[in-house]
Amino acid sequence: FRPGRQGTSGSPEGARIEAAFRAATDALYNARRDFTYVDDRALAEAKVGDGWLAHPSGMRWRAVVLPAADTLSLSAWRNLAAFWRQGGIVISLGSRPANSETDFPSAEVLGLAREILGDGPDPQVVVSPAGGVGAYLPKGSEALLPTVLDGVIEPDVRAAAPASPLRATHRRIDGHEVYFIINDSPDPCEDTVDLAVAGPGELWDPASGKTSPLPSGEGIRLRLEPYGGVLLRFAEARTPRRLKVNAGGVPGLVIEPLPQVEPGVGKGEFVQAEMGPDQARSTADSPWWRAVGTLTKGDVDTFLFLSFRYAPPVNLAGADALVFDAWTPQGQRTATQFVVILRDADGADYLATTGHHLAEAGQGRVFVPLSAFQLGGWSKDPDGRLDLEGIEAVSIGWGGYYGTEGERVEFSIGRPMLARR
Repeated sequence: FRPGRQGTSGSPEGARIEAAFRAATDALYNARRDFTYVDDRALAEAKVGDGWLAHPSGMRWRAVVLPAADTLSLSAWRNLAAFWRQGGIVISLGSRPANSETDFPSAEVLGLAREILGDGPDPQVVVSPAGGVGAYLPKGSEALLPTVLDGVIEPDVRAAAPASPLRATHRRIDGHEVYFIINDSPDPCEDTVDLAVAGPGELWDPASGKTSPLPSGEGIRLRLEPYGGVLLRFAEARTPRRLKVNAGGVPGLVIEPLPQVEPGVGKGEFVQAEMGPDQARSTADSPWWRAVGTLTKGDVDTFLFLSFRYAPPVNLAGADALVFDAWTPQGQRTATQFVVILRDADGADYLATTGHHLAEAGQGRVFVPLSAFQLGGWSKDPDGRLDLEGIEAVSIGWGGYYGTEGERVEFSIGRPMLARR
């Protein structure tokens, strides 16, 4: 990609790549999926065998995630194709394979991309005769990575609570399988975890120095203080089961619209705003709205949101992500991204960035994990928790943008939706 002269302001491509890597990292971490970063050389040197990619270092992987990775060496692409054909999992986020180290694009790489990932614009899954899974998640849908993984391979660590703050990593140390599990939150956590292990084990509490026996890796009840941790040690790990997958859409994902309401406009002092129906994209059961903001002063903090207010409040509990369709025009170079704000029954505002930039022209579907929302710096919340059961407003737009006077920023969005498994 072409680097920017001033951060990401001149390089939306670079910003997109960074956002894809961050989205993948956060999604895997929050889903308690252990991972490691590898490079082109590691992928090229690994040996393929029966659903595994084995590196000479001794590490083995059953799934490879490619965040905005459209360029690798031809040897790495060929190895990934062989891996998928023999039962491996390849998940591409934001970009399909396109280039080799010498050809931009490469006809062979484009052919491998069609074979492994299909060629449609929407999230999709392609299954090889040997059971390999190729999943393509276009820009805006990177948050579906845990959903795809949960549909194809059993987790190594499973927590009972859907939005559990427990996080985990797994190592083999001195002939034992050791799990380090933490409560990554400022509140005490009580939850139950299941581990992919065999036989009895031990629980080591670093806070007290006590060791307790565990009859098995199932139904382990944990109570951890804020940011506390515990070690679980077992003699033997069990390889997580592969799950049967059918080709088509993302397995187990259901998308449903929120109640239909007309949005209002929230804007900064130095933004002249226009808002109305987007007739070109609206249908009878799927309305769209278009917003245009013209900056009346440069080098100041500006924002523009379309706000959907719900009375009574809507219940988002149990959903995985908020979803919306977005469109931006060609030639727009706005160096900012879509932002979503949820206002709960306490009147507190919780914010999440999407990684979907307003400089990315065209139409796409954006998925925002509900676990990604954090209390806005301007907001206060008496209980410090986002109440997903009582959401009074969903606001979608952009903010924190220091543009130039007279600059025009345009976008259209559809009706907010929820994604559930």
